[in-house]
Amino acid sequence: MSQRERLLDAMEQDLHQDLDDYVYLRGLMQELRHGLMRCDTDGVHLLNERIQLLLGSAQDRARRRVKVLKAVGLAFDEAGMQAFIALYPTARGRDMQALWTQLGQIAQQCQRLNEVNGQLLASQHEILCQLLEPQRGDGFYSPPAY
Repeated sequence: MSQRERLLDAMEQDLHQDLDDYVYLRGLMQELRHGLMRCDTDGVHLLNERIQLLLGSAQDRARRRVKVLKAVGLAFDEAGMQAFIALYPTARGRDMQALWTQLGQIAQQCQRLNEVNGQLLASQHEILCQLLEPQRGDGFYSPPAY
């Protein structure tokens, strides 16, 4: 097997693993939203740990993609990735293009879920600050001012 074939295979394996992990991440992000709505601190903590592990693995694969693209003289951007996909034989290249497109779509879905979760967390924080704001003396559950 040539160096080029090894690089093509490595990229394909990494993209398949990324797709699997991002599908799983999407589910975790949905679970996280439900945990945040229930104020399930322990569940949210466990989900965050699982999410961090997945993201760490995805970052490792992204770094490997950069190395693969650099090894064939391409930039790590959309144009570089498209040029890399063009190196595959026709049918396999179509499959890789579909895989890359699907991965991008799922990554965008995960990003949107993350933004929704962040907004939910921020609104919960704002509510708690209003309830517990002792400095102004109008917090619902603040100790009485003496």
